[in-house]
Amino acid sequence: VETSKISSYTLTKKQVSLYQKICELRFDENLTWKLVADKLNKLGYTSTRGGQNTSSTVCSTYFKIRKHFERQNIYHPPDLDDVELVWE
Repeated sequence: VETSKISSYTLTKKQVSLYQKICELRFDENLTWKLVADKLNKLGYTSTRGGQNTSSTVCSTYFKIRKHFERQNIYHPPDLDDVELVWE
């Protein structure tokens, strides 16, 4: 049986807040990754691990969290091709 739930983890409130702010700045205000990082630093947001935001950490954070949300909506039905039914 395949599932996307085996190694799933819960995002912290900080991670969700950071993701929402990145989306707001990147897509609502049409800023580049570098400008998003600069704006987050000015607003007092730290990276997921507590450091300064850079364009690469912001981009990485966005895509990793987006992948996490996409993974939650995937259903893998069990593969039942190799099942043998034995009546006793």
